[in-house]
Amino acid sequence: MPKSPYGISIWTDVLLNKFHYCQPTHRLLNQYGELGLPISAGTISGGLKNLKELFQPIYNGLYRQQMTENRFHQDESSWKVFEEIIGKTIRYIMTRYCGRDFTPTEITQIRALIKNNPQFNRTRLSIEVCRLLQWFKPDGGTKDMSCRVAMLKMEKDGVICLPPSTQKTKPDRRIKLTSATDPQGRVVCPVHRLPEFNLKIVSKTTSALWNEYIERYHFLIQLCCLHTVKIKWF
Repeated sequence: MPKSPYGISIWTDVLLNKFHYCQPTHRLLNQYGELGLPISAGTISGGLKNLKELFQPIYNGLYRQQMTENRFHQDESSWKVFEEIIGKTIRYIMTRYCGRDFTPTEITQIRALIKNNPQFNRTRLSIEVCRLLQWFKPDGGTKDMSCRVAMLKMEKDGVICLPPSTQKTKPDRRIKLTSATDPQGRVVCPVHRLPEFNLKIVSKTTSALWNEYIERYHFLIQLCCLHTVKIKWF
């Protein structure tokens, strides 16, 4: 590195940690900083750009070797693959949901299962899809919970159309606020003039008032109100 005490060994370490051990650059820089070797992110990115030309022959060799193979694999959520169907090879994009890859043939099977069984609710569909696609847990049980999430995502992406949810809407059980817990006026006086402070155990007769105070003033309740998340179950 120009204008620095570091030699070629630092680039050896960067290349090994980043591309062999898959360590992110910011972690690598933090590690160097803890060792008393401060290096900026710009220095690393600029140096890697300069080193790129040195690795071009290796890249070209890997590319030529890959082109001789009949299968391709990329570490992405969707990638081009091949499928043998009745003696012919079909190229398609494989889609991943909940850690499982779904082929177009499997998506077609899921659509047919939904269409041919309108009496199935979403829970029953998830179980039948697991049986159809042999999607089981190590103990032999169906991975129906993962399948439910996967099918919800498929519907969101427009891949399939699920039947309406049969989950009944739960009644609103939120605590209603009354004047009993309305904010009171500020107490401004010396501490020694305050009335005696007493603690009382919450009983069945006072639990409703206690819950109302918690609902109205507890800071965690207020925080949850700011970040409301609606979950739609099967």
